[in-house]
Amino acid sequence: MLGESAINVFRAGAVRENPWSNGGKTDLIEKPAAGTVRSDFGIYGRYVLEPEIFACLATIAREASGEIQITDALSLYRRMGGAIHALEFEGDHYDTGDKLGYVQATVAFALKRPEIAPQLCAYLRGVAAPGGADKCAALLEH
Repeated sequence: MLGESAINVFRAGAVRENPWSNGGKTDLIEKPAAGTVRSDFGIYGRYVLEPEIFACLATIAREASGEIQITDALSLYRRMGGAIHALEFEGDHYDTGDKLGYVQATVAFALKRPEIAPQLCAYLRGVAAPGGADKCAALLEH
């Protein structure tokens, strides 16, 4: 999941539909268009791969950006009969490829560090306190 329990499978890979409802026979999609998946199961880029996946990677077309998507290779591997196993977890996921997500992850982890959490909390309270919005607006003007 993304920070604050919001799920945004459209910025990551996604499982087309709930894999637990159809015996795992589902498709994997890299950054699907909004409204094209019936699932809130995202794919967040930690893999243990079988050697056969590399043959699939060799057949995947590059995107306009020149990238080859592992999600496309995994989907092809599954369609060819390969087994894909997943771990469902409850917790926070931060999109560190996004500037705000990166800051959210940094703050969340910093708040778990006892040697800096009190000072960070004081700073955040100051920014969020009355007048904090004015401080933010002033910073944005520079």
